[in-house]
Amino acid sequence: MPANKSRSSAANPRLAVLTYFSAYASLPQTEAEALRTLIGRLTPFAAGSEILSAGALLDTPWLVASGWVCRATRLPDGRRQILDFYLPGDLVAFSSRPGAKAAAAYISLTRSECAPAGDLLRNIQDANPRWPVLAEICRTQEQQIEIRVLQQIVRNGRQTAYERVGHLLLEFYGRLRLSGLAPEGSFTLPLTQEILAEAVGLSTVHMNRTMQHLRRDKVIRTEDGLVTILNTPALLSIAGRLGTPNQPGALQREIWATQDLYAP
Repeated sequence: MPANKSRSSAANPRLAVLTYFSAYASLPQTEAEALRTLIGRLTPFAAGSEILSAGALLDTPWLVASGWVCRATRLPDGRRQILDFYLPGDLVAFSSRPGAKAAAAYISLTRSECAPAGDLLRNIQDANPRWPVLAEICRTQEQQIEIRVLQQIVRNGRQTAYERVGHLLLEFYGRLRLSGLAPEGSFTLPLTQEILAEAVGLSTVHMNRTMQHLRRDKVIRTEDGLVTILNTPALLSIAGRLGTPNQPGALQREIWATQDLYAP
């Protein structure tokens, strides 16, 4: 993906969403216009603010245009486990099941901008959706949310710290490529090591040592919040057969051509 397009996506959150959706399928003009209208109404969320509480009905979804959001739960002593991340282009608090409730809270990890996506929810629930391509993309996103949660279980339950962190970074890279936010093997990671540790079930100290290990092995480079992948085959090997959430079409082949991550 050309670097100038990636820079444009970073500067224009609406373009990032359009790039993300277009990576899945070519949108008919009417559906592209519908998406542009949807993301024309952005609501800002401060870092640390709750977008939706656990137990709330999943009838008011959001579409992330900029920033990073997570789904998380807390133990009685205050420790937090991050269950999933939502990046530009992702649907947050989205479920096609009528009456579904949030099993965990949705929290804006950084300052973010989100568009209300109730129209997309109603479209996917309609037996004859007026935006059939958008409906299919939303179904795919919903399936990928489930895949990511299953991978999170396997990642934290069976992988070493080195493998967990490597796989998570690989996941971020692949997903950010969809919205044009990972040019030339690099992406901005605006999260603290404490937040990353909450995702992979490590202490902050262990997280720091693991990142140092990846840098020492010249797998990645980090500088001023920018992560650069120096050795993609090595990172793929570290991530192992766990793989990453499916990427669509040609982009999937481009990113993961060096290893078949989906074979049983």
